[in-house]
Amino acid sequence: MPGNTWIVFALLSGFLMAVVNLLDKLVLDRWSRHPAVPVLLLGIISTVPAGLILLLNGVPRLPPRLWILVLAAGAALLGFAAFYFRAAAVEEISRVVPLQYLGPLFVSGLAALFLEEVFPPRRYLGVALMIVGAVLVSSRFPLRLRPGRAFWLMILSAISLSIQLVITKHLLSFADYWSVFALIRLAMAVAMLPLLIQHFRDLIASLREHGTKVIWVMVGDQHIALAGALFLTIAAASGPITLVNALAAVQPFFVLVFSLLLSRARPLLFREETGRAVVLMKLAAVTLMFLGVLLIT
Repeated sequence: MPGNTWIVFALLSGFLMAVVNLLDKLVLDRWSRHPAVPVLLLGIISTVPAGLILLLNGVPRLPPRLWILVLAAGAALLGFAAFYFRAAAVEEISRVVPLQYLGPLFVSGLAALFLEEVFPPRRYLGVALMIVGAVLVSSRFPLRLRPGRAFWLMILSAISLSIQLVITKHLLSFADYWSVFALIRLAMAVAMLPLLIQHFRDLIASLREHGTKVIWVMVGDQHIALAGALFLTIAAASGPITLVNALAAVQPFFVLVFSLLLSRARPLLFREETGRAVVLMKLAAVTLMFLGVLLIT
């Protein structure tokens, strides 16, 4: 990948995952009978493109230890999704999303330990500004982060995603990003089998209760999530995973913009606070995020 193209893919991933956040909110608020349902759909839907990629690209020859890492990455990805949706089911999505951006802290630590990704202080300051800005732009005023059940679920979610990203970066040294993306999604589907057996009735009930509309929204949501994950994998193939993950944290900026637009067009579906104090906090957050981008790049 030429030059700093990985930066574009990391930002595109944040853009697409912002769309996913809004669709997740719609699905959980209106149509999902259980937080396991979106997780199951993600696992089921991802097997189709993953299988096609391996059919066209071939299965890479990896030593046994790397296959263990593939399975571990799939299980970690499942943990990320399961903890995230469970947290979103017990707490408002606007208070859950900020906690998602604790992830770069874990990624930077794991990457330094296992991948020897060490950067000058300027870039770590950029990562810190991105995290603070991401939390603020997704939060309400006055800012309150309550360490309740959702908080600990999102800590587990962030740790799971960090493990998956660091393993992904390691695997990209042995296979191309298409193969790594596909293998991890299939590994997630395998790890998901016990959850599928346990909540299959919830999945069928949700689809029957709400008809074809919910099917198309859920399927579209998960395909966008897959595209966002693919772009993140492409970025990780040539960029340091610590910085890739930090840049993807621009996602809340897009969530803010989309929420403001949708709150005007569909106020019954999406609401966004527009008081003076809230707007000033959001502007400060966006400023911090863009300063972070400048320091990272």
